Amino acid sequence: MEQISERDEELLVFLHNNAEMGKDNLEELNGILKNSSMREMIERQILEYKSVYDQTDRLLSQIDREPRGELMAKVMSKVMINAKTLLDKSDNHIASMIIQGGTMGVVDTVSKLNEYADCDDSIRNIGYKLLFIEQQNVDSMKRFL
Repeated sequence: MEQISERDEELLVFLHNNAEMGKDNLEELNGILKNSSMREMIERQILEYKSVYDQTDRLLSQIDREPRGELMAKVMSKVMINAKTLLDKSDNHIASMIIQGGTMGVVDTVSKLNEYADCDDSIRNIGYKLLFIEQQNVDSMKRFL
């Protein structure tokens, strides 16, 4: 990738971190699940997030940008997942958690895409791909409620 603007880089880092958070949270929840059909669905979702994560990671490395993960956010997210599933590991509860997290991801991604409307279309398209994945994941979990 040729030189990109600072705003393009900011959007790329956001998309990278958002995809990483989705992937990591689903991996954490997948380790708790008992239901095999839900597990299969979540494993597919993890692969979708990973594809966006890998794509943004490649683009960031091409511009010699080492993405810094949000360590504190990662730790807090893991703690919250474990706390929320301590007493209730039901499919219904886990699906509800995924829907809530995915909805937050949708809101954050739409907001960022609107804020960065002037950015490179190829980077924004990654954002739209992530948005589609997040919305699809929310919708797919509704059957487990």
